[in-house]
Amino acid sequence: MIAPALRRWLRYQLLFRALGGLPLPLGYRAAGWIGERDARDPALRAMLEGGLRRVFPAETADSAVPEAWFRAYCRMMARETLDVYTMPRVSRRSRLVELHPRALAVLHEARGPGRGVIIAMAHFSRLNLLLLALGLAGERLGMLTIAVDERNPDLDKVERTYLQRKVNNLHARIGGPWLTLGDNLRGLYEALQRGETMVILMDAFVPGDATREALPFLGGRLLMARGIERLARRTGAGLVYGVVHERGWRAEAELRALPAEPEAALRAAVGELERDVAATPWQWWHWNILDYIWTPGGDAP
Repeated sequence: MIAPALRRWLRYQLLFRALGGLPLPLGYRAAGWIGERDARDPALRAMLEGGLRRVFPAETADSAVPEAWFRAYCRMMARETLDVYTMPRVSRRSRLVELHPRALAVLHEARGPGRGVIIAMAHFSRLNLLLLALGLAGERLGMLTIAVDERNPDLDKVERTYLQRKVNNLHARIGGPWLTLGDNLRGLYEALQRGETMVILMDAFVPGDATREALPFLGGRLLMARGIERLARRTGAGLVYGVVHERGWRAEAELRALPAEPEAALRAAVGELERDVAATPWQWWHWNILDYIWTPGGDAP
């Protein structure tokens, strides 16, 4: 039996790296097949289907529904992995990702003279394709992520190498400041104050974060960090919601306007995420950590 670390090395350094050099339709078809094989993992199935059944009890009463959602999730995540390896060679002509017709207008309307913009996103679908699409359209973007180097003890060498490849390939296409939770976050405030556009994942789970607030979400309460709200308030940055929807192996990237007041904007962004997850539950990544971020009913976690 192959050790987990070696299996990950073969997956990231050999298999997906090779697929990244194929014609895009062929490579993504193969990635979907890999996702089908990933769906054979009983532990992953139990974890994801358990979350889906908790949030969608009526819809998942028919056992065929969570099975279909789980397989769609695995195919989507495999294609998201392949995005890392195709990103360096994708052009607008490739049509891997299309911008929604209103996306650039929403971004430009949120940006004022000397005012930055926060694009609030979630771990939903192939989210990096929104950044790629905006980069291809000539927009400069920065991003806040977890640390992907030795400062993050939760990552082994294989995972670190893969995530660093993801960061480097994406940063090469968007050009703005790249900050991590291991950096001095003063740089994030300064970037917004000088008019940068920064992407922040609003549903990132940071253990021990006591500043999170429980907001209504899919019949329960979702724990959300309020850092985005504080950033917008202190820097005067505009807030917009960003999301990617799969269209087969391709995708469409969308930006949606949010209220000008930061607290209302964060609540509205969670409402937008709720709408997207309700429409295509399999595209949300966080079913595996649902117990840490969501409780049913009106009870706060």
